[in-house]
Amino acid sequence: DGAVLGFINKYFTDYDQGSREKLWEAYTEEACFSLSLVASEEPKKAGGVDPAPYLAASRNMLCVQDSDQRFAQLKTQRSAIIQSLSSLPRSAHAPDKFKVDVALVHGTQIFSINICGVFVDVPSGQSVAFHRVFTLSPAPPVIAAQGWPVVIRNDQLTINLAIVLEQNNVASPPVPQMSPLPLP
Repeated sequence: DGAVLGFINKYFTDYDQGSREKLWEAYTEEACFSLSLVASEEPKKAGGVDPAPYLAASRNMLCVQDSDQRFAQLKTQRSAIIQSLSSLPRSAHAPDKFKVDVALVHGTQIFSINICGVFVDVPSGQSVAFHRVFTLSPAPPVIAAQGWPVVIRNDQLTINLAIVLEQNNVASPPVPQMSPLPLP
């Protein structure tokens, strides 16, 4: 539990502090990163969130038909991952509000963390829903000494702009009024 919570807090604090170069040691050299965007049929700058940076990196297999393009969007080394993460807009996460689950790979020291939450897209000030799955393993001692108890082998990020667009463009449904039930 401590390693997972420590990783989550350090990762998202470093991720949100501008330069994502601080994440260099969090990824193994052979790590993979994949981003998929869920958006309306023709995403545009609605609700203030610019989808262009997310679309440029997205490899949603149902939307990107060209297999060469999908493969190119899979970032497969630490330097490519940091470059891709750095191309995304600044964000502000609230890890204390995340929903987190952990799955273990039996017989190994590999496990995955599934995180669902919301971050603020800083340029627009709008909330954006996301789901992220990290596949992790214990960090080598030299990396652990730098505050990373585990390292990332695989990182899958799904950003859901469709929810943001709905929240920003649709009024909240009315809250039903409760009336007392008659007693027999």
